[in-house]
Amino acid sequence: MKKAYILVSLIILLAAFLRFFRLEENLSFHAELGDNYLVMKNYVAHREIPLVGPPTSHPWLSFGPFYYWIFTPILMISNWHPVGPAIAFAIIGTFTVLLNYWFVTKIANKKSALVSSLLIALSPLWLSFTRESRFFVLIATLIYPYFILVYSYVRKKTNNLFWIGLSLGVMLNFHYAPIILVPSMVILILFYKRKPAVKDVITGIVGTLLPLTPLIIHNLSHKSPMLVQLIVWFPYRILGFFGASEKIAVDAPSLTKSIEAFITFAQLNFSATSSFLAILFVMAILVYILFPGNKSLHNHATSIIVVHLIVAFMAIVIHQNVPLHYFLPIFPIPIVFFSMLVTALIKHRMRIAHLLGIATALGVWILIGVNSTYFFSDRWFYQPQDRNTREHPYPFALQQNVVNAIVADASGRPFTLSRVGSFDYYTYAHAQHYRYLLWWEGNEPLDTPQVLSYTVYDDIAKLPVKNHQEKVLWVSNVAIVKNE
Repeated sequence: MKKAYILVSLIILLAAFLRFFRLEENLSFHAELGDNYLVMKNYVAHREIPLVGPPTSHPWLSFGPFYYWIFTPILMISNWHPVGPAIAFAIIGTFTVLLNYWFVTKIANKKSALVSSLLIALSPLWLSFTRESRFFVLIATLIYPYFILVYSYVRKKTNNLFWIGLSLGVMLNFHYAPIILVPSMVILILFYKRKPAVKDVITGIVGTLLPLTPLIIHNLSHKSPMLVQLIVWFPYRILGFFGASEKIAVDAPSLTKSIEAFITFAQLNFSATSSFLAILFVMAILVYILFPGNKSLHNHATSIIVVHLIVAFMAIVIHQNVPLHYFLPIFPIPIVFFSMLVTALIKHRMRIAHLLGIATALGVWILIGVNSTYFFSDRWFYQPQDRNTREHPYPFALQQNVVNAIVADASGRPFTLSRVGSFDYYTYAHAQHYRYLLWWEGNEPLDTPQVLSYTVYDDIAKLPVKNHQEKVLWVSNVAIVKNE
């Protein structure tokens, strides 16, 4: 017992170190975060309580307001410095490793819990999402209570559909990807022949809608078509999958991209530079299929995991071209499943399975060395901070230098701001990170035309030929064109 506590304490310390080390030096801050923080600032300035959250990639769709409710006070406590939310996410990310240990202990055993917690502590995927400080990464933490409730419903036959729905509704405030959990739950109900009463189903629906009430109120009061469009969107994508629309029909190239996305997700769970453990993860699934008589491999926990993996893959194929954060509802599954299978194989009586388990366990230790080398390099902890690079664009220290140059040159005069660089076709030329830092320094750009204007060229290849009205301020490899 004491040995397990010592080991899990060391794993938590490792997780904390990797999430806090050089956090401010490598602070992730970009236009989308800047936009979120500007919205929070404006809600406080106008003394309003937001009923709607950050926008999605679809202009007609937004998330719930929980992110603003939670992180506005955190920004205020940190004196509006962007590092405040980053620290909060690092704390949550460290706590998630402990939560994983508790969860896997409940559904499997302590050895699997220790292995999976160690892998999550070291995972490049988990680390990068935590350090990016995006609101949707909270799903990776919130999914654990959801899974434990589902496990209890399936194994212990508890009538907890309300709490399952409530946990789903909370997650839907941060992203709509957890919607894929609904068909998984239906499949599990049918597979285990649960027959929930109508009132239990209704309470589950009520539980799901309850955390979304502010968003629903906002859309009804503003007569927004969001809810109707969202309801229509799902059958549209599903029918497209079956060929009803050539524009979104699944073909060989889109299927290949979906498979590649799934493999990338599996790989990054273990290593940023090697697909070795991703291959072992696939082998582990094959072992699960090839040893159907092993009770340690076939139980409620692994059934729940496999169902969610299959449904997630189908959802990815239907949606097509998904970014990595769409995998958040199944973030823990590759590592947890892998760890459960490794510990089961080591104890397996069949020699081949036993040897495979030992070889995989040794691979985990090799992985620790590989990931450590990656982390303590200029690709991770020691990224260049004085210039834009293709691998690490917009370092925070460089952003601060750009902002300081503009503030010093403007000398308190009002001005407008634009930007030329990646994604500059979005609102505010995707310069909200600069706008936020300029506000924080006391000279926020104005939206109305001014005599003085600045254009930040993150992409200096697009820098125009200088004319007599322009002055170019250089900050490393970023150009600031002044026009007045």
